[in-house]
Parts: sequence; C-alpha cells; structure tokens
Amino acid sequence: MDKKILAAVIIIVAIPLAFFGLLYYQMSSIQVDVSISETQVISWFANILLGQIPELEIEIKFSNPTFLPVDITNIVTNIYIEDNFALEYSVSHLYIPSGQSITREVSIPLSNVIEIYSMIDQATSEYSGEVEMTVSGSANAHLLFLSTRIPFSIKKYYFLEEGHLRLEEAYWTDSKGEQISTTHTDTKV
Repeated sequence: MDKKILAAVIIIVAIPLAFFGLLYYQMSSIQVDVSISETQVISWFANILLGQIPELEIEIKFSNPTFLPVDITNIVTNIYIEDNFALEYSVSHLYIPSGQSITREVSIPLSNVIEIYSMIDQATSEYSGEVEMTVSGSANAHLLFLSTRIPFSIKKYYFLEEGHLRLEEAYWTDSKGEQISTTHTDTKV
C-alpha cells in the first residue's frame, strides 16, 4: 500500500475520532449542583406541620466548562421524604453559554399537604425528631448533535425536635432472670 494512501486513511479516520473524543470529553464535564438552605427546609417542614401551604426553594446550578454552548432540557426535580415520593417539579429549557454557569432558583408549590404532613409527622415520631429529605432528578444536555442524561441528587437529614429517649417497656426480674410482679422481703436486721 502506498504511504500517501495510508496517510490519507489515517487522517480520514483520526480526525473524526478525535472530534468525537473531544465532544465526549466536553459532554462529560458538564456539572449539576443542588443546594437547599437548611433553615428554609426546617421552616418548610414546620409550616406544613402547622397546617400552612408553603413553597420550597431549591437552587440548581448547571456549569458548562466547555468551549461550546449547551442546551439543557427536561429538567425534572423530585422530592422524597423518608424514601416516599412527595413532590415533582420540572423546568423545560435552559441555555448555558460556553464557560459559564446558570443558577436556577426553583420554587416548588405544595400540592398534597395532608400526605406530606403525615410523612413528616411519622418520621418525626419514628426517628426521634429526624426527617430524611432527598432531592433528586435529571436533565437532558445537548451539545451539537450529542445528547446525554445528567442525574443529580442530594440527601440530607433534618432535626425538627430534640432527640429524646422513650421508655417503651420496664419490668423486674428475679435472680433466675424470670419476670416478677411482686416479691417478699425479709425485714430482720
């Protein structure tokens, strides 16, 4: 085979592979961060327990360190309380210029207050005042003709009450380890 033909074949194969490799690297460097104010979540829980209908503020930050703009679509955010589905919210579209970050503050309206109230109340009594909350979701990222799904998640534990001990059972046992309800004492000195 002629060296010129071999060089042409290598160039024809290498350039597209390098281009796809670069695009793959660019897609894999897109980042998503989720943050929630601790005091805001505790206030949200407390307001639900008081029978109010508050909104929850969540901050989602998309970072695009690539040299190409990225479209983010179908951003779905789910909230779970103690691994039970509570709420869902979606944003349809974000455009992120190259080398920049976009922060979207999402206000999630409360729809099913009674169900969420029971989840929080049950977790508070079962786990000595602690409630687990998970915010998870995903988004589609589009870069030129490539698309990928980007998952995100954050799990936190919030204390709504001070931890306390609860005595559930107490009894006396004799020297043999058997449970007793009455006993006789010898009062001789």
